[in-house]
Amino acid sequence: MITDKRFFDTVESHLPAHRERTYPPTETLAMFVAQVLNDDSSCQRAVNDRIVRCLQHGLRPPGTSTAAYCEARSRLPSSMVEALFKTVGQKVSNNALPEWLWRGRSVYFIDGTGLSMPDTPDNQLAYPQPSSQQKGIGFPEARMVALSCAATGAIIDALIGPAKGKTTGELSQMRTLARSLKPGDVLVGDAIYETYWTFVMLQGIGCDGVFEINGSRSRPEKRRAHLTFKRPVRPEWMDAETYELCPREIRVRQVVSRRRGYQDTFFITSLTDQRLVSAKEIVALYLRRWNVETDFRSLKCALDAGILSCRSAEMIEKELWVHLLAYNLTRLLMSEAAAISNREPRSISFRHTVQLWSAWSQCGQQLDAQGWTYLLQAIAGPRVGNRPGRREPRAVKRRPKSRKLLDIPRSAARTCCHMYEQ
Repeated sequence: MITDKRFFDTVESHLPAHRERTYPPTETLAMFVAQVLNDDSSCQRAVNDRIVRCLQHGLRPPGTSTAAYCEARSRLPSSMVEALFKTVGQKVSNNALPEWLWRGRSVYFIDGTGLSMPDTPDNQLAYPQPSSQQKGIGFPEARMVALSCAATGAIIDALIGPAKGKTTGELSQMRTLARSLKPGDVLVGDAIYETYWTFVMLQGIGCDGVFEINGSRSRPEKRRAHLTFKRPVRPEWMDAETYELCPREIRVRQVVSRRRGYQDTFFITSLTDQRLVSAKEIVALYLRRWNVETDFRSLKCALDAGILSCRSAEMIEKELWVHLLAYNLTRLLMSEAAAISNREPRSISFRHTVQLWSAWSQCGQQLDAQGWTYLLQAIAGPRVGNRPGRREPRAVKRRPKSRKLLDIPRSAARTCCHMYEQ
């Protein structure tokens, strides 16, 4: 799939100069993607799969050592993997069928999530651990902010950065991710993105937005259909010339969601004409925002991207791009399966697709047209349960095994154990 004609130009344009090796760049990238899709994501498993595949095709297999493969992964250009992941995501999003869109418009969800990684000096320098954790017993933490396609679930753009510090917040990252929005798109986000500057940014692009009202910034009023945002004081990241070009006031529409037994929820949107878009449609559109949470769950749980495994900051970024590439390739399969089965991609199980793809790829055989069609039909078989308004406690019933927490650095704990044994 990586060398498919739809993505071949992207791969070729970013392919580094290389000589013939045991692990050429495209083969290394394919192995890296298969590695994150596998339940056993160790490098040894990836090399073992390569040995079996070579034996199946009568080729000379590589050695069992993982050193050559790890060096090949480090030589992969991060820009190549990032560009390929974005190309696949944009291709999936642009090929969405008209019936999957919202009123003929593309909708994108924006949100952020945290990622953890091994406690190494290089990772700590690039992604410092939270200040609440003591040195030596915590883990570096990064923040990823991403744009997810509402119709297909593909992630079209993402940024990774430290979880603390200036210009690392979700609002700062959103201003960079705006490069992937096109005129006519609709951006949906939670209350953190509801600011005057967000609406100015969307107005400049030609997009619309729907956000929940942030009660600490804006005062919701039940009887008012529209609110006026006045231009605040110039922020540090904006120059004076750009600030003067911003409008002094922006008029937005307020929508109230009322459900019996629940508190009223307030939303604001740049879709101000209620004759074109009703309040019920605005509320229904925002409620779909929860899909971005399930997208992150698929990425972090089904593909194990929540805890990255590389030991250097450069490889951490590359590993995340590979996870996102694997995620978008899976979404590509789901979209193709939905198209031939008259289904919506959101109704297809992500984990089921990964399981089928992994089971087939382990066979190491090509599929003919009939077999490929049957594989897509099998992917579209199970339907994801639709449970609107579901409420479950965030708690587990089965108790974990009781173990002491490591409250001192591991080297100090090892010394204590050695002294006790003596």
